[in-house]
Amino acid sequence: MKAIDQAARKSAFCVLARSVANSAAYNARATDISEALRFIGFKVVREMVYNSGVLSSFQNLLVPQEWEIFWLRNIFIARLSDRISSAFFSTDGSEYLAGLIHDIGWLFLATHFPDEFTFILSSEKTIMEAEKERLPFSHANIAAAIAARSAMPLKAVDGIAYHHKQMLMTQSTLIAPNQNPLFLGIILAVCDRMADGCQLDLFRKEAPTSAELAESPEIVWLKNYGKKLDLEEMAAEELVKSEEIYTAFFAEEART
Repeated sequence: MKAIDQAARKSAFCVLARSVANSAAYNARATDISEALRFIGFKVVREMVYNSGVLSSFQNLLVPQEWEIFWLRNIFIARLSDRISSAFFSTDGSEYLAGLIHDIGWLFLATHFPDEFTFILSSEKTIMEAEKERLPFSHANIAAAIAARSAMPLKAVDGIAYHHKQMLMTQSTLIAPNQNPLFLGIILAVCDRMADGCQLDLFRKEAPTSAELAESPEIVWLKNYGKKLDLEEMAAEELVKSEEIYTAFFAEEART
């Protein structure tokens, strides 16, 4: 039975790889898996493996009906996190993984603590305030614990745990990004902001304007490193690719 399952998964992955390679995001026109993999490259293959593994591992967690964009948002944040980080150092997949599961704690709450989840969503207070009032831990703590239990790199675990801890930005940006233990957490916070600006908010907040995004403490902190990054252009490009990959993946999931 295991052999059959493995063969089925391999076949599904091959179909998915061709679908992604031939999507508008890559337009490879690949006729077989070898052509598809050569065109999209190792990095995209690695991301596909992460997507398949994470979505398979957490398929039993409830995605609230009004949160149909949850996985699109996380794929977008994963891609943007990796792209921004790659402007500072050579990424190793931790950045993508961290973005992909940084909000998985919300699904854990929706599945196992539905009353608390509903309270937080329906509260008139901010999400973070309602979360603190109702729970002794945060969705970020839950996601970080899941990441640690899954033996993810410490960099990813820390980034997930601290992506809402803005007070940690007091640490000097004189520390090289690849040596700064806070860097990935701040990148995830930046990507959260950009996702909200791209209408991918989960909590029905009004999308921030370009000026509001530029003035957010996380983005101001990141600019202290002196890199000239067009975050809006990056976000626009990654959103298009994220939508294509999301569509290709879930279309294939529906057929299998």
